Amino acid sequence: ANSADVNAHSNNKFTALIFASETGRTEIAGMLLAAGADPDKETSQGWTALKKAAHKGHTEAVALLLDGGADVNQGHRASYGSKKKTALDCAVELNRSDIIELLKSRGGKLGSELP
Repeated sequence: ANSADVNAHSNNKFTALIFASETGRTEIAGMLLAAGADPDKETSQGWTALKKAAHKGHTEAVALLLDGGADVNQGHRASYGSKKKTALDCAVELNRSDIIELLKSRGGKLGSELP
């Protein structure tokens, strides 16, 4: 049987899991994770599924991704010379209190707290 590459991406490196997480489609995100999608793949700008879900306020998707093995403290440089930006930074920027608590309960740190 033929199978699709669950980690295939668009030109700017958005995967199906990143799209599903950004739009709060947790059922689809769960199916992709079960099929082996990498929760830590980054877009060309450094976004991961977890960061997109945290940024957009999708608490259920954040929990699913953490349960699916996403690195809670994966950081990227938001712009030249800036500090690392984590999912917690994304949640704090938009005051997503439920997600802030969830990420902290799973060991989430701000980029400024990471080495």
